[in-house]
Amino acid sequence: MKSSDIEKVSARMRFWKRIFGLCLVVYLPVVVPCFALTSLLFFVAETSSARLFASALILLMPLPVLAFALTYIKTNKRSIRILCAVPICAIVFVLCSWILTPEGRAVEGSEIQSIYLSDPGYCRGSIANLVPEIDQFKLATYLLPAIDPVVDRAQSKTIRQIFLKEYREMRGDESFLALGSVMNYSYRDMLTNSRPAKQFYIFIPEEARGKTVPLFVFLHGSGGNFKGYMWKWREFAKANNSVVVAPGFGFGEWDRSGSMELIKEVLDYCDKSSSFTVSKRYLVALSNGGIGAWRMPHDLASNFEGMALISPIMNSYWKSDTDMINTWKNRPILIIHGSDDNRIPLAYIKRRAEILSEGKVNLEFITLPKEDHFLFFSSWKKVSQVLQNWMTNSAD
Repeated sequence: MKSSDIEKVSARMRFWKRIFGLCLVVYLPVVVPCFALTSLLFFVAETSSARLFASALILLMPLPVLAFALTYIKTNKRSIRILCAVPICAIVFVLCSWILTPEGRAVEGSEIQSIYLSDPGYCRGSIANLVPEIDQFKLATYLLPAIDPVVDRAQSKTIRQIFLKEYREMRGDESFLALGSVMNYSYRDMLTNSRPAKQFYIFIPEEARGKTVPLFVFLHGSGGNFKGYMWKWREFAKANNSVVVAPGFGFGEWDRSGSMELIKEVLDYCDKSSSFTVSKRYLVALSNGGIGAWRMPHDLASNFEGMALISPIMNSYWKSDTDMINTWKNRPILIIHGSDDNRIPLAYIKRRAEILSEGKVNLEFITLPKEDHFLFFSSWKKVSQVLQNWMTNSAD
């Protein structure tokens, strides 16, 4: 090769090195916190699936930096082989993680099911299934003090203990474990403002099959349709011989388009079910789910015998107080709130409750002492007992 040709090749290589270096300048500020986060996941993970996936990312993320470094040092065949073996090992780890993920199909005869009314359906290969919910939430609790101004380290630790207790128990139940997670749609909504999946969980106790039973429609709060919600609801459903459905609406922004249509389709599904017959319907909304309950139009709200709001957002931005009162005036409303809720202050809830009471709404307001915004999990026995008493009283 002529010297001029060699010079051209060298110049071209220098050019591409500079481009590679500029890409790394952009890559490093992104990958360093991601690497730290993935390393934290590896050390705190409860499941082998999450640890395998974290291992794959830990291997892959430094690769561009190592490849760039090798262009400046003398390399041998061994170093090249090692560099090539790293992504292969990472792929093997991801494949092993995928093998450990649930198939997303309900166990035969299971009381709990995850129903998709439209495509896309269950995504077994999503990060939300490669990293099970127990690991997602455990990791999130370590980050909460840094990203949530109303949660300090002590409360974060308490939340972690509550969630781990529930999720460790739930992982021992094959019927719940087999369903996988739908949290990928929550993250998708958070990042892209899109909610393509029409999904809901439904729990039908064995004793309710073939019977005429009450139906509870549960609107989840901000964050998504955690499977842990249904783990708690199963206790209530069995104790009260009721069916519980929990529609999943992305991240939980119930004021966005499609939310009311989803609830209507879930009700239609239950009305057509051959497994049970609906006697009465009750709406239960948690936190951000209160948005969906508040803005629900009259024709849809008329399907419900009553409404229970737990640590709710109650804002007339979506529907005037007068319209809300007229919609629910002749039916019972229950509000359950924690006295120590620093996310939605008790004073705010009392003001909203007073407006409903002045409108002659049949309102019952229960305050749970020393409970915060996470009372659904931390004090479920009290919450479920209040719900049970309210349902019984409203039926009289």
